[in-house]
This record gives sequence, structure tokens and C-alpha cells, in this order.
Amino acid sequence: MLHGMYQAKAQGADLVEVRLDCIRNFRPRGDLQILLKNKPLPVIIVYRPKWEGGQYDGDEQMRLEALLLAQDLGADYIEFELKVGGYTFFRPKWEGGQYDGDEQMRLEALLLAQDLGADYIEFELKVGGYTFFRPKWEGGQYDGDEQMRLEALLLAQDLGADYIEFELKVGGYTFFRPKWEGGQYDGDEQMRLEALLLAQDLGADYIEFELKVASDLTKEHKLKRRSRSKIIVSCYVDSVSSPKVDLSHLVAHMQSTGADMIKLVANATNITEITRIFHLLSHCQVPLIAYSNGERGLISQLLGPKFGGFLVYGSIEDNLVPGLPILDSLRKAYNVECIDADTKVFGLISKPVSHSKGPILHNPTFKHVGYNGIYVPMLVDDLKEFFCVYSSPDFAGFSVGIPYKEAAIEFCDEVHPLAQSIGAVNTIIRRPSDGKLVGYNTDCEASITAIEDALKGGCNNGDAFLPSPLTGILFVLVGAGGAGRALAFGAKSRGARVVIFDIDFGMDTRSSIENEIGILSYILTFKSYYDIRLKLLHDRAKSLADAVSGQARPYEDLVNFRPEKGTILANATPLGMHPNMDRIPVAEATLCDCKLVFDAVYTPRKTTLLKAAEAAGAIIVSGVEMFLRQAIDQFNLFTGNKGTFIILTSISEYISGMVERLGL
Repeated sequence: MLHGMYQAKAQGADLVEVRLDCIRNFRPRGDLQILLKNKPLPVIIVYRPKWEGGQYDGDEQMRLEALLLAQDLGADYIEFELKVGGYTFFRPKWEGGQYDGDEQMRLEALLLAQDLGADYIEFELKVGGYTFFRPKWEGGQYDGDEQMRLEALLLAQDLGADYIEFELKVGGYTFFRPKWEGGQYDGDEQMRLEALLLAQDLGADYIEFELKVASDLTKEHKLKRRSRSKIIVSCYVDSVSSPKVDLSHLVAHMQSTGADMIKLVANATNITEITRIFHLLSHCQVPLIAYSNGERGLISQLLGPKFGGFLVYGSIEDNLVPGLPILDSLRKAYNVECIDADTKVFGLISKPVSHSKGPILHNPTFKHVGYNGIYVPMLVDDLKEFFCVYSSPDFAGFSVGIPYKEAAIEFCDEVHPLAQSIGAVNTIIRRPSDGKLVGYNTDCEASITAIEDALKGGCNNGDAFLPSPLTGILFVLVGAGGAGRALAFGAKSRGARVVIFDIDFGMDTRSSIENEIGILSYILTFKSYYDIRLKLLHDRAKSLADAVSGQARPYEDLVNFRPEKGTILANATPLGMHPNMDRIPVAEATLCDCKLVFDAVYTPRKTTLLKAAEAAGAIIVSGVEMFLRQAIDQFNLFTGNKGTFIILTSISEYISGMVERLGL
């Protein structure tokens, strides 16, 4: 059995199912101890009876006992059948039965049978004596579900135990969320409330009650101050902007319950809706926890402390909660413990945004130089609406990503001459003196110096090397968007000969074209959609080529394009990024003539294009190099030159290592 487990691990398995009913002459304690002590992978313990399609045909109590033993010995997962069925009893010796083991384990088995759907369960009229069920955190042996433990103790009380021991302190933040409020509990409501009130009596620090039941409990005087526990009253709302719900009135209603603090969770369909949550946090008269889940709502959690939020929710990696950031990320990547009202907010405006490594570069660097700032991802759907809503001086600057680098210029009050000539910005700063937005482009030098240094075989950041190794070289650029424009102008400044292709990487709906040219009738009457798309792409490429004294080639030529020997190829499209990770913008045969291939995509670090180029013998440069270099200039703009190249490159080694460890 162990040999098979090691084989499974070698072949890439994440966990192994162990069928106890298939082991010959199975000895529960001896065999389980050997298996669980020496297992190379997490295991699922299965002991399937014949009535469920397995091979075990013995005593049912003995089978359940073996599964409970596996749990006690540390099995990762244990499979129980959906329905134990029939009439279940588990009689102890002191009641004339044969069981002479641990009483807590016996009660647990009976409760488990109840949960699994047994028709009848026999409990002795009197458990008797002094009943305790001590958890590990109090020096006992029980390490299971806390709600089940409390339920077992309450059951012992109902069955007539003379004495029942409860720990003085359950501790922490206790909630018991029902299905009707988005939780998992679907049992008896009275038992749920009893468990929460019991936790209050036992001294839990915080206990959460839903607004729906909190008012009734207040009327019945069940929320009276019988302990030092703090009461949190919560409510979950489908939409931040729902016309059916006035959030201010809702918060006032929650306060009226007499809660020590209140909690509001609301779904957001647009990042601009999150400012309503910030407003509530800033003006609430009692401690408030308010946030929205998901990518668009992430900043409500990250910036909660800045606007007065009482708590920030995070999930642990071993028990991920959908919609919540990971606790380790909150502390290490975002430094949420250091956020206060004076913290300046910087963010990446992009769509998509989940690929960004900006937070794990900028935030540690802010901390390193003693700057009170935070960098957050901002999934933006409407650029104009975003800049109208996020106009506060608290939002001090932005990185600009796909697909907004060109469009963002329109919303800048001033644009740096280089960015103006390129026609794209990747950095926007809110000038402290007058609040005006100033646009910059740090992509241009970052990308070109990364390519130059790779050609030179060392890192000089493009300095003190004249002429440039790009002078006179054919520079083939795929993509004429924001990143492509930066590369084209950078190549021109070094004396390269620039050839540009613009590529269709997925805008394959008619509405996309309608948005670009605004005349559906033109599409329907004069041209096919495909012809219009190609014309738009070629016109954009030609416009850029004219600006850099280069040449634009039709998109269809790219398939059979064969460049001259020693060519530099640069990809400035999202091809290679999720969800197009397996696509490359050129035929693999094209790569044989390339001296160097650069890919602006930095997640994953080594794209499909770079792998193919490396196999063809070309020097490869990852978008990570461009990302790190542009971030150095960007960081200095954010902080007013508080960073240094040495500091930021040391941080860059950290992020590069993290990218490698995560396999990105």
C-alpha cells in the first residue's frame, strides 16, 4: 500500500484514497498507524460497506470505530456514507453493551450517525456523572469542529448528565451563519441561536448575529450584557447600488439593535460603487465592518482601515473563503496593519487586473523607505466614471495597464512630453499642490534598456553605451497599443528600423467595432466585420509607423513573415497572458532568424513565445524585466524620489524570487 502511495506521488498525485475494505486481514490500529505515520501524501480514508458497493461485510459499529480511529490518528480526509440508515445504537458496557472505549468518541459516533441520516438513534436515558469534552486548545484530545463539540455537550445536558464542563473561554470571533444569510448551516434555528448565546456565556470575544434575528433577540432581552462579549449585528446586501436598499438607513437600523459594532457586506458590480462603503465607514457612529467581495470589491477590504473600518477579513491558505483575500497577503503584500487615515492610495487601473505583481513590489518598497502609502489593484470598467468618482487627494496616483494606456491621456490635465509623443501613459500622479492629474510614460525606457542590456550581456540600465546595440537593427513589433507605442518610440530613439504589425487578439464581436467607430450602419452596409477590424488595426499600425519613421505591414503578412537575420522581435499584445497563454503572435519558423525576442507579458514569466524563441536559439527577455524597470521610475514619481535604484533592485530580486516560487 505504501509503495503504491509513493508511486502516485511520483506521478503527480495531490492525495491518495486508501480503501480499508480492500486490505486483507485489516488490523485497524496497527495498519492505520503504519499508513498514517509513513504516508507521503494527504490521504482519504475509505471503509466502504457492501450495502454501499464496497467489500466490508462485518460489524457496522466496528467499521465506524475504525473510521473514528483514523480520524484520531490524524487522517487528512475520512469518507462517511451519506446515509447510515436503520436503527443505530452504540451501547456501552455500563449499559449492558460491549463497547468499553472512550465515551466522547462514542457520543461523537452517534451524533455523526444523526448527521448522516440514521432513521433511529438510541441514546441512554442518562449519560450520568460528570461530562466533559475537552478541546486541544484547552489541553484535551478533541481537535474537530467546535460547533459539533458544543452540540454534543448540549445533548449531554438534555440527556440528564449530572455535571457538564464548559471551558471558561471559547475565544475569538464566533459566528454560526445560516444558509439564508449565505452560510452553510441548514439545521434547527433555535439550536443555532442557543449555540451562539452559549458562546456568549462562555466568554467569546465577539459574537455575530444576523440583523434578521438580532431585533427579536433584543426584544426578548436575550442580548443583555451577561458577559464581556461584544455583539456584532450583520447584514448581507445583494448590491451596493440597489434602489431597494438605502445603506445609511440600514446602518441606522442595525445600530438601533444596541449592537457593540455592526457589519455590512454588499456585492459591487463596479469599482465606483465602493466609495459608498468608504462613506459609511467614515461617518458611522459605532464601530463598523463594511466591505464588498470579489475583484471589484477588493479595495473595500484593503482600504477599510484608512476610512475607519473596525476589522479586515482574511482567509487562511488552508481554509480559503471565496471573495476574501489571504491573510498572509494582507499582512505581507499590503501591510494592512500600517494603514491609517493619512495613508496615500496608489493603484493599478486595468482590466484584467488579477495578473498584476505591482502590490508585492510597491508595498514592501513603501515600507522599506518609510513612506505611508499602499498600492492596490483596481478593476476598472468605465475609465471616465472612475476618474470622476475617485477624485479625492487620498488617491494620489495610478499605474495604467491594459487596455487603458492610450485612453487615459484624455483624463490627464497635463502630459509629460515623452508620453505625449508616444500617445500613451502608464503612470498618473495627482499633483499635491493643485490636485491636477499629470501623465507619464515609464514603459519606453524600461523596455528598451531591458533589451539593450540583454544584447550587451549585462545590466547597465542602458547607460553609457554608445552607440546603442539597436542602431541599424531591424526591430519587428507586434502590437500598436499603449505598450507597443512605448517600444516603437524607444526603438526609434536608438536608431533601429521599425516594422509594425497590429494583431487581433480577441476583439471578435460586432459591438467591439461599434464602440471603436460608432457607426453600425457602415459595418452592415459597406464592409464585413472582419475587413473593418483589419483596417482599424492596420490604420493604427500605420499611424504609429509614420510617427517613428517606420513601416506598417498588413496583419495577414505576419503568418508568413520571414525577417532578416539578427532581427529583434517584440510582442506588445496580451497574447501569452491568460486566457490566451498557449498562443504566440508569429509562426515558430519566424523565430529562427531572430537574435532576441522580447515579450511584454510578465505573467507567466516565461511565456509560450519565449519558450519557443529559446528553443530556436534566440536571446529572450521577459516582461518581468520591463515591469521591474518601469516600476523603479514609477515608484520615484509616486513618492517624490524617495526610492533609489539600489533599494528597488534589491526589492526586484525579492519579487523575481516570488514569481519563480509561485511558478508564474
